[in-house]
Amino acid sequence: MKNLFSGKSKHRLTESVRRGTHRPPNLPPSRSSGFSLVELLVVVVIIGVVMRFALPAVGSLLKGSSLSRAANMLTDEMSRARQYAISKNRAVEVRFYRFADPEVPGENVNDPTTGSFRGLQCFEIPSQQLNDEDVPLPIGSFVRFPDGIVMNDTDDLSNLIGPTSASFLQTAPGPIDPELPGGVGKKYLGVPFRFLPDGSTTLAKYVDTKAKVKGKGNNGYGYGIGNGNGNTGLGYVSNLNGNAYGLQKKGSGKKNTIVDAQWYITVHSLADKAKAANGTAPPNFFTWMIDPVAGTSKVLRPAN
Repeated sequence: MKNLFSGKSKHRLTESVRRGTHRPPNLPPSRSSGFSLVELLVVVVIIGVVMRFALPAVGSLLKGSSLSRAANMLTDEMSRARQYAISKNRAVEVRFYRFADPEVPGENVNDPTTGSFRGLQCFEIPSQQLNDEDVPLPIGSFVRFPDGIVMNDTDDLSNLIGPTSASFLQTAPGPIDPELPGGVGKKYLGVPFRFLPDGSTTLAKYVDTKAKVKGKGNNGYGYGIGNGNGNTGLGYVSNLNGNAYGLQKKGSGKKNTIVDAQWYITVHSLADKAKAANGTAPPNFFTWMIDPVAGTSKVLRPAN
């Protein structure tokens, strides 16, 4: 009988055993491990269910992060502008900008009134003049809020840039005003106020809560619009030199209608703009508030 375990066969058998590749006879071939189609479908369904509940939470988290960044931008710029005015003994003008974003449906870049307030910039107002106008010198770059974050433009939530104030303070850019980056150019509107060298602001100190009429006054007292100095006039300065509305000297006029003025701007997501159009704050927002006398500001956020 022929030796089945000849030298070469014996060597091959020894090698296969040593390497673990030797398979005893009459055993079915091994099946490679893997997932069946049913198992894969189950995994896909589970992932879909998890994502359905996770995505809203992630979206809310991202909105909160963007709002926090916007709050830091706003407070940092205001603090820097006030400190600059004090240290340089110069007036510093803060301008809130309204312009359209071409990426937002319904906004027309050629018509800033279709856009939102979403940026600001600070300027030193020096002594030199051009055509009887102060030549503004930027003391920092243009600051734009994160995408999807805007300033509310209603009187109830943002009385500094709302329709009532903006109708008197809002200005279109002139020849000496800068162009904004990002393709905005001079297609914007601005609402300004100033920090003075003592740290105070040009915003009015007192407000008449009964001042509803927008007629012209004679000497800065009464209701409606008159000429004053920001403290005794009817309102806050509309051209930064004394024309004012809505305000009186504290203690004047009808009893209990003159109160300390509070100026503020509410910031929220662009997606919540329609909800906040009636002056009701959306779930996620912050309100920046400035003291017109001291010039200090703070940010208020809703409690979670």
